[in-house]
Amino acid sequence: MLNSNGFNVWAESYDKSVRVSDESDTYPFAGYTAILQEICHRVQSCAGKTVLDIGFGTATLTSKLYDQGYQIYGQDFSGEMIKQAQKKMPQARLNCPRLCGQHKKNPCAGIFGFSRSGAALAAPLL
Repeated sequence: MLNSNGFNVWAESYDKSVRVSDESDTYPFAGYTAILQEICHRVQSCAGKTVLDIGFGTATLTSKLYDQGYQIYGQDFSGEMIKQAQKKMPQARLNCPRLCGQHKKNPCAGIFGFSRSGAALAAPLL
């Protein structure tokens, strides 16, 4: 299991790693696109337009929702992943309280998603 330093190092090439693994149907991201499409479909079927994503990484999932007008709040423990995600979602409220020493209260309500490691677990819950 990678720690924040591991994800910081991986952040710049993370999206490419996911794409290559998914397209070649190999571990660890085989089927990732299909899972994200299903999560997006389920989120879109809900009335809310606010998403809190814990562990959003480079925002592979949440950027799709952001582009559709969803208000995005998120926390991730990798500062470099946050930088990559913020490029895709400049108006999203993203933070890293453990690394930055900040504990912001965000007025989040609505839909909750868990990208990266929790995507498979979140799908049946949405």
